[in-house]
Amino acid sequence: MSSGNQEGITMFDFNSLPNYTVVTEGDSLYIEGYVAPFNGLTQFSPDTITLILSGNIIPAPIVVSDLDQTTESR
Repeated sequence: MSSGNQEGITMFDFNSLPNYTVVTEGDSLYIEGYVAPFNGLTQFSPDTITLILSGNIIPAPIVVSDLDQTTESR
C-alpha cells in the first residue's frame, strides 16, 4: 500500500489485510503495526487497518521554492 508521491505515510506489507483492500486517496485510517528501518529508510508495516472516513478533500499542490518550517509536512 502506498499513499503515492504526495502527502501521507508510505506503508509496506507482503500480506493483504482483509478489512481494507482498496486504497483510495482521501481515506482517513486508523492503523496499528510497527515501524522498523529497512535499507536506511523508515518503514511502517501494518497489522490492522480500520477505515474511519472516506472522501476527505485532498490539499492542492503548492510550489515550494525555499525549504523551511512553514512548508514542512505540506
